[in-house]
Amino acid sequence: MIWVLGLVLLLALLIPLAAVLLDAPRRHGRLPDRTPPLPPQDDRVDLLARRLLSLEDDVETVARGLQDLRDEIDVVRQVLESGRPPDPTERHGSRKR
Repeated sequence: MIWVLGLVLLLALLIPLAAVLLDAPRRHGRLPDRTPPLPPQDDRVDLLARRLLSLEDDVETVARGLQDLRDEIDVVRQVLESGRPPDPTERHGSRKR
């Protein structure tokens, strides 16, 4: 019966991973680029600055998602080790933001 819980957990963790992998080629320029021609030099610096800020936001989002996954794994590990049914209030109370 525990292997079923493990399988469900694995599938649940694969869904966000699949979403990231399916979104990655479009977001990181691996598909043909459909952007307009490069602007003059001054505008290029502004464009790079905006892209850098966007990339920093993406990194922060991924870091938060990773921390959420770690928290969920800790809860599941505690439930599996204790052998008791999960307490729905415990999962939300353990998150640190």
